Amino acid sequence: MKPAWTALVGGSCLVCNAASTAFDGSSIDGVATPGGAMFSLARDNGAIQWLAPIADGIHYQGTTSGAAWTVDSNGNLDAFDATSGRPLLVRPLSVDAHSPVTNSTSSGVAIAEHMVFTEVGGLNGANTQTPGYVLAYGAR
Repeated sequence: MKPAWTALVGGSCLVCNAASTAFDGSSIDGVATPGGAMFSLARDNGAIQWLAPIADGIHYQGTTSGAAWTVDSNGNLDAFDATSGRPLLVRPLSVDAHSPVTNSTSSGVAIAEHMVFTEVGGLNGANTQTPGYVLAYGAR
């Protein structure tokens, strides 16, 4: 194996980003922190196709493709158009959990059979554990 290309997507930070990227056959989608930018890179040469801010200081949640989905550390479900990077959705997950939640977990988003799944939970502002939830979203 030999390197094909390298793309700089964010600054170095020891504990800022452990998120996995996603691949849809032509693009690599992911999140770069610090700074919190969702990105899409061309498969063949690593050229930046688009950047979109999500303002995360840290990001451990994985990314999925199709629409580029992720969960940010503010407890929101975020979706971006995979072609342009245009924001499609920022949904506070506490609305659907019917309880205040944060997302200091490392979970991301899974997509299966036209459903989007994510898990939320973590520490609240008082550094006490909040309940964990699995949330499922489907077409209406």
